[in-house]
Amino acid sequence: DPKNADYEMESGGTRNYEVWHDENKTNADFEKQNEEDEKLDSMKALENRVAESQREMAELDALEEIRAMNARHVGLMKGGGKRL
Repeated sequence: DPKNADYEMESGGTRNYEVWHDENKTNADFEKQNEEDEKLDSMKALENRVAESQREMAELDALEEIRAMNARHVGLMKGGGKRL
């Protein structure tokens, strides 16, 4: 922070490039374009909904698998000793 640390700008100072600014803008533009495309093309909207629901189902399956593994681990830690 040159202003608060007794530094003086002589000439040509520029702000550092921050990638996250561009990433946020690109993501917002992409989402906006997708929404506009879905409004104009009902088949594309249906395809996007199907893809989204498939992704959600895969995430739920993975979560269920993790919960089952955790339950098995807790059972083994409590001294159940039961092997599957």
